[in-house]
Amino acid sequence: HDYRDPSLTKLANGNIIMSYFDRITDSNILIYTSISTDNGANFGTPVNLTGYADYGAVSSKVIQLINGDLLLATYGK
Repeated sequence: HDYRDPSLTKLANGNIIMSYFDRITDSNILIYTSISTDNGANFGTPVNLTGYADYGAVSSKVIQLINGDLLLATYGK
């Protein structure tokens, strides 16, 4: 596994969300997020977001909208 480009965002509720990608092979790249409820000391089980594409990557942080929705710009195939 080759974990890359972690980004952190503090959410309105105080939690921290981390986004990153895992380059397993050139054609197997997975995007994950994970949430910390203790100010970054620990992070929960990663959530795989790659189900929407063959593979993908991310190099930007999560953005929280005023209504609470979360956005994450990704790239891939």
